[in-house]
Amino acid sequence: MEAPLLILSGAYVNAEIAAEYGRIPPSFLPLGGIRLFARQAALARGPVYLTLPDDFELDQVDMHLLSRLKVSVIRVSAEISLIEAIRCAVSALGDYTRLDLLHGDTLVEPGAMSETDSLACHADPGPYYWAYIDESAGVVRFEQGFGDGMKARRVVCGYQRVGDLKAFVRAANKADSYVDLLTRYHSSNKLEFHKVTDWYDFGHLGLLYRSKRKISIARAFNSISSDEYFAIKSSLDKMKMRAESYWYENLPAELEIFTPRYFGQYDKNDRAGYRIEYIYQPLVSDLFVFGNLPSNAKIRMLSSCFDFLKKCREFVPSQGALELSEQYLLDLSRSLYSEKTKSRISSFIKSSELKLVEPISVNGRSLPAVHEVAARLIALIPAPTANEISICHGDLFFGNMLFDYRASRIIVIDPRGGFIPGAPSMWGDQRYDLAKLAHSVIGAYDHILAGRSKLTVLDDNNWLFELPKTAHVTEVEDYFFDQIERYYDVSKPVLLAMTALLFLSMLPLHADNKVRQHHLLANGLRLASMSLII
Repeated sequence: MEAPLLILSGAYVNAEIAAEYGRIPPSFLPLGGIRLFARQAALARGPVYLTLPDDFELDQVDMHLLSRLKVSVIRVSAEISLIEAIRCAVSALGDYTRLDLLHGDTLVEPGAMSETDSLACHADPGPYYWAYIDESAGVVRFEQGFGDGMKARRVVCGYQRVGDLKAFVRAANKADSYVDLLTRYHSSNKLEFHKVTDWYDFGHLGLLYRSKRKISIARAFNSISSDEYFAIKSSLDKMKMRAESYWYENLPAELEIFTPRYFGQYDKNDRAGYRIEYIYQPLVSDLFVFGNLPSNAKIRMLSSCFDFLKKCREFVPSQGALELSEQYLLDLSRSLYSEKTKSRISSFIKSSELKLVEPISVNGRSLPAVHEVAARLIALIPAPTANEISICHGDLFFGNMLFDYRASRIIVIDPRGGFIPGAPSMWGDQRYDLAKLAHSVIGAYDHILAGRSKLTVLDDNNWLFELPKTAHVTEVEDYFFDQIERYYDVSKPVLLAMTALLFLSMLPLHADNKVRQHHLLANGLRLASMSLII
């Protein structure tokens, strides 16, 4: 019989982690754009069971993901101890003879671990409160604590393969703690201690960020590598990398508090790139998409975005500069809102199997064909004036910013570094940065990237598009539009038009994922309908 995998995530994260991500079980922490439990479930050699606090509310998206991964949920009280939660969960499993046990704040690569009665261990990486193996008295015991700080410990990683479930249950029923359970079971069923190479701990805030760094995510058009000091971004697109470097190299000192430290260009193996300080802070997209934060925490992050934009507005091109000329402003408008959009939409329509040359209805609102929608949106957007040109990030969505909780400030990465092909520049239309921010706040772009939206095709030209019911979304959107109305000379229809065009213009860039591509299209049309009827 296959050994089931039991993931123990029946308590909430500790207060330190909850202060940043909200009150969630550890298996629901974000990792590379998905929940941690999705990666943990990949360790399974049989059915998967996941304990969750009995008062934790699952949303429809996570319920669907758990169902798709065939993960069965076992509810336990968040107030009981770990050993009590183990007893509770094991009693609900059914008739199994073996068991794989994984703590919810842990991810390991087991490697050549024995099939039965083995325990994942790792050399002590620091003075953290862990379970560890104590052989000092000539007999194997398991202890919980910080150790004596003098000698290295063999730390229990939180992954175990149990070969005799009945003996394990007997030991659990007598044990008063998890380490007592390990000691009792080892005395009757000798455990093999297997040193794993890759262990990722998500139970301590500092180690959480170190673990996230180790599990790197690379994009298709560039790559990011890191050590403990630098993040190195590189690409075969040398012009793009040079433009980003130019932005960092010419940034005024007053704005450097909103960016990582820049360590210069870094070219290697026919790839251009640059190095910046690696920032051990959460992505704002992770906090908004996967966190369980109150509205005031989200608004605090958004407030810092506006602080950055206000500071950018203090820096403008010198009088008589090319970027303030009428011709440049027209060229900039065509580059940002017109030519690129028309070209990309035309390319998408030609390659798509969808009937996009016909009128379409999204969420009950009728719209003309996609190219006509784009033309109407473009017509709404006036060319920027000289007063709207300032330092511009160019890609200011939640996925390109981290949040420093201690400073209560965003840290932006991946600037565009130019808006007209072949001309690196830090000067741009700040309305574009506002639209990029609206891309996340109003357009929920980060939720779509994470696969948390739903598209129902009622027929070829009648679609229903749904975003997840995110907590506090109304308060955050109201704050966003209030700031726009107070401090910026851009109307709501124009800003929505810019945001809708961002979704439509990026469609060819997501050709590798047709489902996501269709969701982005539907959302762009949804936003377009809002812009065109206001």
